This record gives sequence, C-alpha cells and structure tokens, in this order.
Amino acid sequence: MLERVTVTPHTRLETARQLDLGALAEDLLFYGQVNLIANNAVLEQLLQDVEVDDLFFLLTEDLLSITYVPGGAGIRTEDTDRPSERHTPITYSLPTWSFYDFASKTLEERIGKAGRARRLTRGLAHWVREMDPPAGIKEAAQQDFESPESLNELIPIVIRYHAPTYTLPSDFRLDLVEMSDGLWSVATNPALDELRRRTSEVALAPDVRLNPAFLLSEVVGLREALAYATMYDSDFSTDALRTQLIQVKLSSVLQRYRESEADRAHFESHVLSGHSLRETINAGQRHFSDFVALLKEATSFKEWLSVQGSDLSLVEAYYAEIAGRSWLGSLPGKSLRWIIGAGLSAGLTLGGAPGPLAIAVGAGASAAGRDHGILPRLDH
Repeated sequence: MLERVTVTPHTRLETARQLDLGALAEDLLFYGQVNLIANNAVLEQLLQDVEVDDLFFLLTEDLLSITYVPGGAGIRTEDTDRPSERHTPITYSLPTWSFYDFASKTLEERIGKAGRARRLTRGLAHWVREMDPPAGIKEAAQQDFESPESLNELIPIVIRYHAPTYTLPSDFRLDLVEMSDGLWSVATNPALDELRRRTSEVALAPDVRLNPAFLLSEVVGLREALAYATMYDSDFSTDALRTQLIQVKLSSVLQRYRESEADRAHFESHVLSGHSLRETINAGQRHFSDFVALLKEATSFKEWLSVQGSDLSLVEAYYAEIAGRSWLGSLPGKSLRWIIGAGLSAGLTLGGAPGPLAIAVGAGASAAGRDHGILPRLDH
C-alpha cells in the first residue's frame, strides 16, 4: 500500500471543476491516507457531489483528511492592458469564505434545512484543518521572476498546455523588469503581443487569456502547490500541467547542483494494468457512493497491505484482488502510471538557496504519479 498522498486543486482544463473526483477515488484506492487541499471551489464540489455519510466515513476512518484554505495565491496587476502594466505575486484569505460559513451555506442549499446544515458543519469541522495559504509563496515566486532562465523554462510549458496547437517562435521569451515600486513589468515582446491577440483562436478554454498576468499566475500556482508538498510527509498528486512544471523544475535544479551525470535526477515510469475508475466516476456512470462501498469492502486488505510497505508488486496484487471481486473489474481497461524520481539527493532547494520554500528532497524519496499527474514525495 502506498502510504500517504496530498492532493491539490486541479486546473480547469484537467476537469470541468477543480476537484477531480475520479482521481480522488483512485488516490483513496491506492493510498492509506489522502490529504485533500481544498479551496472554496473544491469544498463546494465535495459537499455537493459526495454523500455526507460517505464523507464522514472517509474522515472518521482516517482515509481522508481535509485542509481547507479560504483563499489562495495569484497575481495582482496594476494598469491592466496599458504600457505601464505591472504585476506582483500575492496570497489572500477571505473571511467570508471561512469553513463554517461556506460549508453550512453549501449544505443548506443541498439539503434545504438550515439547522441540519449547521449541525453537519459542526461535525465536519472537527475533522477539517483550516489555514491561510502557506508562508513563503510570494517570496518563492519572486525567485522565479528574478531568474529569466527559470521563468523561460516554465512559461512555454504553460502556453503549450493551454494552447497546444499554437506554434511558439523559437526565440519566444517572457522577460520581467523589476520596477522601483517592487512590481514587475514585462519587457516589450512582439511574439507575446501576438499570442495575446490570438488567445481566442488558440486557447482550449474560452475564459483563458494568454496574457502576462495569466501566465505568471500559473508560475505562482506551481509555487503554491509545492508549498503544500513541503508541509506533509507524503506523495503529492496534482494535475497534468503542474506535473510537467514540477518535473522540469526538479530536474533543472538538481542538474545545476550535481557534478556527476549519474547523480542527476531522472524519472522512470512504472505501469500497472488497471481500469477506468477515474473516467467512469467523472462521467457519472458510477456514483462516488458506489466507490465508497467498494472501498469499505477493501478495508481489511488495505490494512494488511499497509504493513507490507510500498512494494509496487504488492500494490498490483492488491488491485487485482479488488478488481476481481467488484464492478471495478468490468470497467474498460487503462494503464495506471507512476512516475518515480530517481537520483533525488538531500540538501537541494528549488529556489537555488535556502528560504521559506526551500524544498529538500530526502535521499531515497520517491516521486510517484499516475496517468494524470506527478506525485513527488517532498520532505522538509
């Protein structure tokens, strides 16, 4: 049994909403404990799509824990669409998004009874950790902004993810200039101006604007996700975009600090023959409650496997047993992929120097992933 995993909100291109409920089911199936980082959008979806009794079961059995953040991280822009446009990374928390207020309102809308909604919310609050965005996200993002090399490794990946048919010029760059007020201006760039003009043609999502503020917000989002990865001694589940960004970030940093090619970070895939659980739940062909019932039947096997370690061959045997005696085995097949980070040595930091978000990757730590995301185990 894989031990623990921390799940962050997904980009809107990965699923229609920020909680990929099918991916959460896969995490709960393979991991002993899942820690879900929930913003208000994730919390609302969780309370709307998951039966309250099922949620209490997952929480009280220590299969799921929830860290609720009534805010997030992003970019604040001044003088938008003007020559003087400037940007800065920010974090924010909104008192009106407190867990109690937001959860009780959402539950009242679902069940139609204010008193019962408040009682359920008080019960859930016992199991939910509420916190502000982690300290250091802004400072870590500033490190990326100060590094043209780092920024121009990440930005093209963001553009190709959101606009896969768009051909970036070979000399494309997004360079920032720090202004006297501490904000950042984007250097004049004809290629970037053309990308902004053609956003409506090339972006997959209609509400995506491929302007500097949006592109920089994805870099801040990476730092926010990595901040949560450092908080928990666990693997880390994220969406396809941040998977790519994390792989580039880890590989790039480690290569700069290691002299021997043999010691440099590389990623190996391990594939398990599985079934389309994620897709089936997300398509509404099976309800999440059906999965929770399956999970209850697997509890004794999971408990036995949890003391056997994280041997992937045992995980494969566990999965075959569960699939063979449930509706899971009748679903269309697919490959489940874990991306294992090798050569990850202790004492290296993502920012290039120790700081609030210095991420030391423990010796022998694993980075696991599935078909949709990388799950690096990143220890303090």
